[in-house]
Amino acid sequence: MENNDMNNMNNPQEQQPNTNNVPPQGQQPNMNNVPPQGPQFSQQPPFMQPPVMNQPPMPSQPSKGMSVAALVLGILSLVLFWVPYFNIVIFILSILGVVFGAKGMKDNATGSGHGLAVAGLVLSIIGLVFSGIGVLVCTACACASCGAAGAINDAWYLYS
Repeated sequence: MENNDMNNMNNPQEQQPNTNNVPPQGQQPNMNNVPPQGPQFSQQPPFMQPPVMNQPPMPSQPSKGMSVAALVLGILSLVLFWVPYFNIVIFILSILGVVFGAKGMKDNATGSGHGLAVAGLVLSIIGLVFSGIGVLVCTACACASCGAAGAINDAWYLYS
């Protein structure tokens, strides 16, 4: 038995069968039994969607742009209406906010922009009222100061 073990150690080809697909020395490799090397990918054509005919176009979603513009202008008109001499600009922006809010409500009758349009319209109307009052007060103050300046000027000439 010891002799048999010695023979197996001297001749390693008899010890185990060749499992790593490497031919013994001096022989040509058999290409028919060699498994493919590396990952194999299936050859698929590129993804292309087939053309669809006779389908109605998708309905477009209403834009929330007018609603957002009305909300922004309404907020600006409420925040800045108290600034003297700037309230005439705010008065004009409030008018634009009312117009945009009405258009946004019409465009987004049931959509997600309807609430924005209502909020913008309400804020713009409130800002329009307050800035209108500011315009009237500033105009009255300017007229009163002009009248007072004229009266002071007349008094100056009268008593000098």
